[in-house]
Amino acid sequence: MIAYGTLALVGLTLTPEIGHYVVGAGWLLHGAWDFAHLHRGKVVARSYAEWCGVFDILIGLGLIFLP
Repeated sequence: MIAYGTLALVGLTLTPEIGHYVVGAGWLLHGAWDFAHLHRGKVVARSYAEWCGVFDILIGLGLIFLP
C-alpha cells in the first residue's frame, strides 16, 4: 500500500503526459501483488484476488497504452 500510494502521489506531481505512465505502473504492480496473493492462497479470498488482479492489470494497461 505504501509503494502504490507513493507511485500515485509521484504521478500527481508530474505532468499529465508522464504521470499517467507512473500511475499505470502502480496499477500493474498492484495487479502483480494480487496475483502473488492468489498464488499463495493467503490474505484475501481467492475470488477477490482474481477479480482485483485482472481489474488492476486492465486499468494499468489502459493508462499506459491508451493515453
